[in-house]
Amino acid sequence: MVGMPVSLPFTAADIRLAAGDRSYGRGLDYVNAVDHLEISDTEVTANVYGSSEYTVCLVIDDQRLSGGCTCPYGRDGFFCKHCVAVGLSVLELGDELPRHLEAARAQQQAVDAWLQSLSKEELLAELRGLLDENRELRQRFELRAAAMNTDALAIRRAVMDFITPPRGEYLAYDEVYRYANEIYKAAAAIDDLIQGGGATDAIVIAREAIDRLSGPYDFVDDSSGSVASAAYELLAVHLRACQAAPPEPVSLGDYLAGLLLDDGCELHPDLDDYAELLGERGTAVVRERIVAAYAANPASWHAKYLRESMARAEGDVDTIIAIYAAELDDHGLNHLRIASELDGAGRGGEALRWAERGLREAAHPDQQLADYLARRYAASGRQADVLDLRRDRFQAERSLKVQTGDDNYRRIASLLLSARACHRALGTADEFRRYVAALRAEQKRKRNLMKILDQNGL
Repeated sequence: MVGMPVSLPFTAADIRLAAGDRSYGRGLDYVNAVDHLEISDTEVTANVYGSSEYTVCLVIDDQRLSGGCTCPYGRDGFFCKHCVAVGLSVLELGDELPRHLEAARAQQQAVDAWLQSLSKEELLAELRGLLDENRELRQRFELRAAAMNTDALAIRRAVMDFITPPRGEYLAYDEVYRYANEIYKAAAAIDDLIQGGGATDAIVIAREAIDRLSGPYDFVDDSSGSVASAAYELLAVHLRACQAAPPEPVSLGDYLAGLLLDDGCELHPDLDDYAELLGERGTAVVRERIVAAYAANPASWHAKYLRESMARAEGDVDTIIAIYAAELDDHGLNHLRIASELDGAGRGGEALRWAERGLREAAHPDQQLADYLARRYAASGRQADVLDLRRDRFQAERSLKVQTGDDNYRRIASLLLSARACHRALGTADEFRRYVAALRAEQKRKRNLMKILDQNGL
């Protein structure tokens, strides 16, 4: 066995970098609360006592120091104060580190030698003793045995027990990790069934489990995302089952489309993962159902999102334009989105016409639309059109002059700067200076406006 180097591959600075200053500072107070410190070649484990007893595991490699903890903050994937305390405890060993390492290696070697000395019957007796003492370990072995015997009924019962939350109980933030772990156990049990040759049954069990977990998690505080992450593992195991025993493509497409179209569903399969399994026939089913759902209810945000996503995947720009065109807004933003899509498709002429249409039709055109047109006109050398556009926009927003507030004043300055650039390009800078002089005389009582104009050289 390759030993851990006497000089650890991390320092206090590495711990601070992994944790951040706040967690590092708080971890200093927990160094004396570290117990059962165990150091192996690749990891460090320990218990840390705070408001509860937490288990910490630090993983050591040549690249970086990482850690996990059973506290709520650690479950969210952060290098918490308890991880800091364990890391600092290791560093505090100093010259004692070699002795700890040798003791750990000697203990492992002693266990290995003892196990090798036992007969098969003696090993079985020891194992049965452990299973009698440890209910969770016994359950794990029972499921492995059921999977190897392709006992789908036993696996299904266990999976449903795992994913069924405590009856009538709301799981608070610090309790959801345990429930998420149960969901991971369910996925592992289905995985074992696949390995045991029961992939077809595994598909059915996975789908039933997904159906139970696909709705909103109203019974848990899943702000950490732990339950959602575990639930997605059920989708992953469903995919693995399908890969091991490919289902009929049309039925698979129908099932996946149903998941995607259920706007109350929290689990959304990635069709790219299933592309080979779906083939042309299965993909066609998914497409037909999404198209029909959008046609039946184009106001549905969910159906619209799926239809647009599908059109993008297919490179169908005209469908994307039709989706946006069905909901033209008073600010011309969808006109601008259409123009952007057309530009991306190399259809610049159509893009320009849609943007001009937005400026004409929108009740309150957004400045982004005007800026887009100004750029297009300028790129084509149409400076007179740029000036007309800026002048019209400024006239349309003359109401800004009677409003107060720095935001309005900055808006005026922005419009004026755009207009000045156009006048300079056309050689009519004197006309612009006269306009600004008249504006300043008219609005001279607005001291903040004058200040902002000065700051912008106007």
